[in-house]
Amino acid sequence: MNRFTVFLLAALLACGSAIGQMQLDPIITLYPQDASKAQAFGGGLAWESNRLFVGAWNNANAKYVDIYNIDKDSKTATFVAKIQPASSNMFGSKVVSSNGLLCVSEAAKQGKKVHIYEQNTQGDYEEKGIIETGGVITSVATDGQYIFVIGQEVDRVIYEYNDGSLTQVFHTYSDAQNKTDNTLDNTSVSGTVAIKNGVAAFVSSTNKKLYIVEQDSQTKTWSTAAEVDLSTPNTTFGNMASVAIDDNGVIAITCGGNNGDDGWNGDFVFFAKKVNGTWTLLDYKLEPPFGNETNLSWGQNVQIDGSRMIVTGNYGNKNCSSFIYSQKTDGTWKLTAELPSTQSENNMGGHGCAISVENGLCAVANNNYKVGTVSNVGVVYIYDISEVPNSVKNINFTVPTDDRIYDLQGRQIDRPTKGLYIKNGKLFLVK
Repeated sequence: MNRFTVFLLAALLACGSAIGQMQLDPIITLYPQDASKAQAFGGGLAWESNRLFVGAWNNANAKYVDIYNIDKDSKTATFVAKIQPASSNMFGSKVVSSNGLLCVSEAAKQGKKVHIYEQNTQGDYEEKGIIETGGVITSVATDGQYIFVIGQEVDRVIYEYNDGSLTQVFHTYSDAQNKTDNTLDNTSVSGTVAIKNGVAAFVSSTNKKLYIVEQDSQTKTWSTAAEVDLSTPNTTFGNMASVAIDDNGVIAITCGGNNGDDGWNGDFVFFAKKVNGTWTLLDYKLEPPFGNETNLSWGQNVQIDGSRMIVTGNYGNKNCSSFIYSQKTDGTWKLTAELPSTQSENNMGGHGCAISVENGLCAVANNNYKVGTVSNVGVVYIYDISEVPNSVKNINFTVPTDDRIYDLQGRQIDRPTKGLYIKNGKLFLVK
């Protein structure tokens, strides 16, 4: 996208156009290779360049990770390989990848493991180690060097990975284990956690706290840095509260569906930042695009890729879209696009259960897709979000009203074909 395109889109945003209603259709839809092993396909997702890892973990048959090469230009997906341990419990529930390091967790009560893989010279993925914990693993994150593992009433640990070797560099406990050293509050966490640039973070939906672990830039040691109280905004948290960290060290916090007494509710996205050496909850927050209605869920997952942030909805009776926000020059976020579920309302229940975004491609899973009488069938949608602006500038601009049509490169078009165009300061789609 050239500077003129960014200028045009930013101008539309600044002038209050309807770009927030911009909807993108998936360029690729992935279904399981084997229909008999289709349950919870897409329960875990991760990108590594143009390679997509898709985990499936629901029943005895579905416990694997499928690997695909994705070609954005030809809009094709090529199946590459399957990773399936000989013995595992709900393998594939969480899948994360960074800098060639692939981590896959098990979700069952008997699981309690994270499998570590690296790609060899032949292109195959070899298991290099296993992290075992004392309880059910609910989330894992990696930056390619460090691996952050967390769960419900289990140890919180960070490992350093180096050429096949795993070294524990941080360890703290939950109160449930009656440990006294480095104790954190008894926590319940099921959503995504994050580790980036020397900061690791997760949310306790039970305690309504954001926990932050930091690495000392000189000694390289990790220690508990802060517990940020999230109860002040007077909100409730669902059991899938999630976090993401942007390039400036700001932490985005979702409420995970807000499963309250009145059903699934959309809630806010909050932000925390280190100000003058102290982690602080910012006054700024994002409200659900569809309003704070009952029977809607917003914020099960959040991911940030550069200056784009994706927030998913899930288990909603009316709306299960994922939403893209572009970061403004003042650090706040502007709604720029919607990734709607392409299925009927009855098949929207799991849309947004997992997401992964990298290099202008966004994968969104629905692991509760219904085919006939069969439920919990997984499907993964892949969106090209490269044309969604990755930054929004506050500028003054007069919107033209001469009925001329322009493409997203700023060229005037006489006869538009299929695609997105701009006319009188508004985006429109030619199908």
